[in-house]
Amino acid sequence: MRRKGWMLLAAAGAGLTALLLAQPWKDQARADTVKPEQIPAHTTYTGDVRIDPKNHTVSGKLSVRFFSTDSQAMFHLYPNAFHPQADLSDPNWQQILGKQTEPGRMRIMDVRADGKTAAFRTAGPTENILQVALPETLQTNGGQTNEKRLTNEEQQSNEEQQSNEEQTNARQTSDKQITQEQVNPNQSDVRSAGTVQSGKQTSRLREVEIEFQLKLPRNNGRLSYNGHAMWLGNWLPMLAVREKGEWRLDPYYPMGDPFYSEMAHYHLKVHLPEGYLLATSGTESQAVVTRKRPQKEASYEIDAWNIRDFALVVMDDSYRQTTSQVNGTTIRTWWQEGDDPETVARLHETAAESIRYFGQQFGRYPYSEYDVVKTGGFFGGMEYPGISFIQGDFFASQYGPNGMGTAVVAHETAHQWFYGLVGSDEIREAWVDESLADYATMAFLEDGPVSGGGSYLAYRRERARQSDAYAKQGLDVWLPLDRFPDWKSYSDLVYARGGMMWWTLRSEWGKDRLHQMLREYVQNHQYSQATGGELVKMLSEAAGENAAPFVDYWLRLDLEKKSEADAWMKRGRLSRMF
Repeated sequence: MRRKGWMLLAAAGAGLTALLLAQPWKDQARADTVKPEQIPAHTTYTGDVRIDPKNHTVSGKLSVRFFSTDSQAMFHLYPNAFHPQADLSDPNWQQILGKQTEPGRMRIMDVRADGKTAAFRTAGPTENILQVALPETLQTNGGQTNEKRLTNEEQQSNEEQQSNEEQTNARQTSDKQITQEQVNPNQSDVRSAGTVQSGKQTSRLREVEIEFQLKLPRNNGRLSYNGHAMWLGNWLPMLAVREKGEWRLDPYYPMGDPFYSEMAHYHLKVHLPEGYLLATSGTESQAVVTRKRPQKEASYEIDAWNIRDFALVVMDDSYRQTTSQVNGTTIRTWWQEGDDPETVARLHETAAESIRYFGQQFGRYPYSEYDVVKTGGFFGGMEYPGISFIQGDFFASQYGPNGMGTAVVAHETAHQWFYGLVGSDEIREAWVDESLADYATMAFLEDGPVSGGGSYLAYRRERARQSDAYAKQGLDVWLPLDRFPDWKSYSDLVYARGGMMWWTLRSEWGKDRLHQMLREYVQNHQYSQATGGELVKMLSEAAGENAAPFVDYWLRLDLEKKSEADAWMKRGRLSRMF
């Protein structure tokens, strides 16, 4: 995600390794990323939703199929961050809320688990967590099965225990490598009875069906609307990540991108009134479209394979699209009549050329479509798999074709690799995806056909120099979101200093060597999660020695270690590992 505040300031002021090493970087758009439909997913979402653009509502049903050993399932209800009873008094909410604010809410109407009516509850001060009791199959002496449900007391006990554990985890820094407990059907013994054997535990295939009603909030955030569009980010009930035997139930912080999710397949049927346009995380060009003339309604059946979330934008007939093809991917930029034509053309060029550039440098973009859509919002841009929301201001003439909109589009496109293809914990380790995406933006603007690299790099370098003040406050780059006091410190540290760390390494080691390293990072972690610890390990292996001095200086803000960090880079430059 890119924030408006600093953008306005900037406007003013092992099998493939041998093959990769043998090829020149310029033409290196090789098939080192796997097509998403070739990889099994741990979770599938199947939904049928009806969107009412006039009343700004969504109603529907969502079926979630996943493997689990647990007696319950936990879901995030992110829209309820804007519940009428939500306490949004923290000053950091103000940029998200804006001047025109109306609450929104997701109501859970019914829940079924494994085909049976399920006990469920919404938890948290704003009902932002959905807790579903899963039937437990017990083998009897006669070989029959009985279904056992959690009692309310058991649910409450589990909830309180998880809450206490979550609070303890939140106070800890997140520099430890996280062990994923995801059951991967591709690597496990998938049995015909719907079970997966993983170590000593047998994981069953479960299904939770959720009927919901959503009233969109109105604000400057990722889930809102204006007179011409509805943009739906983080809107579906989302199965929480189960990690180290615990559910990750992090709240919706008013900082950064407070989301953490795993890969899943999606199949959504979306019903819209006639006359509206639709852009999604899926493949609209392959959608099955049904038009019902008497009802004046159109239905779209859309698939998306191996993505971390499913976002969409509903637009009225004032929207237009510009389309092009890059290496088999359809690129669409959605804009409105009255937008500056030259600026629109440059933003679309940025989307297309950044897909091409990042594909050459970090691995071919494996998805068949990518949409860049004009929306409202304070955020500058917001990335989702296969789609990016771009703040509408950047389509206007006052920003010009070489304005900050180009950097915003490039940054969100870079997230298709760093967040989308390679996931990470955006709550406890925001620097992992954001620093890489911001570095990639600098590299694209410096090397690619779209101008603006010099001014953007200068701005980032200037903001990264504020580290002395932040170090005195006890802040650093490697902090969880709730430790940043404001958006400015978050941007200066995670984006600017994090991005400049990679740029400094590029200056010392050379672009080709750094990009080779990042290309292998993408190749090794595609469709999975990476951690900060794994990035540090990658740096250590590349240099042939422990990267601790470099990491301590750049990420921990131990500024006294600058000379050690510089010496580490120089020694690493001589390493023959690459």
